This record gives sequence, structure tokens and C-alpha cells, in this order.
Amino acid sequence: VGEGIVRVTSFSSAQPADGITVTNLRLRHTTTDVLAPYEAPGGGDQSAHRGGAVFIENATNTTVIGCHFDRTDGSGVFVSRWARDVTVASNEFSFTGSAGVIVMGACKLIDCTGGTQPHRTVIEGNFLHDGGADSLSLSLSLSLSLSVAL
Repeated sequence: VGEGIVRVTSFSSAQPADGITVTNLRLRHTTTDVLAPYEAPGGGDQSAHRGGAVFIENATNTTVIGCHFDRTDGSGVFVSRWARDVTVASNEFSFTGSAGVIVMGACKLIDCTGGTQPHRTVIEGNFLHDGGADSLSLSLSLSLSLSVAL
């Protein structure tokens, strides 16, 4: 199975995907992201591939709940750029190749005034265990985002 089993997205933030719920799915064996293009969101040494088994961008009022991400070989859920009011709750992440959940916006230069960052993301009640070998395994990665509640 290829990367991005579920993509919640639209062509533009002016008309976002709205009111989508991904629930009670078992997502397995996505493509590894080891050799995929990576981005460094900030001035540090951490980077991430912009992709995941569930990829959310240009979307609002989106929920991922009750799913099991098993051996995804990359990230489980990736909340990208323009995303508003996303909830990732009560999921299980096991043997992920990268982070269970990544929330990562984008900036032009250093001021981040373009609005291309996730806002009001809630991550709660998830069970992450038995991660992979890379530095983001088992983790949540938050960068260039606003109002994230854990």
C-alpha cells in the first residue's frame, strides 16, 4: 500500500474540506519515508517528511478517532500547513516507522504571517507504543503550529 492511505485535503484553504471524520480503521503497511524528501521546519536539526497514513491539509473540523495505526513505516497522522480544528483522539499507534502524530506548518522567511500553520489542534487519549528506529518514533512532533492542546 502506498503512502497516504487517507487524505483529507482540498485544493485551497479558501474552500477547505470540512467536517470529515476518520473512525475505527486499522491502517497498516504504508510506504516507508526513509528516502522521501524531508523538511526542516525550524532552525534546529530535526526534520520530517510531509506525509503520513492519514494526511490532513486545507481542512477544518476534522477528527481521527478510534483508529489503529500498525506498522505504518512512516508517520501515523500528519496535520499539515493550513488545518483548523483538527482532533486526533483515542487512537493506537504501534510499530510506527516515524512519529505517531506530526503537526507541522510552513513559513515564508521567519515571520510566519501567511497563516499556513495548523490552528486549534487537539491530541488526546492516544496510546503510542513499540515505535521504530528513527528519532521521531513513538512521539508527537509539533512545529510551526498554534494552539495545540495535549
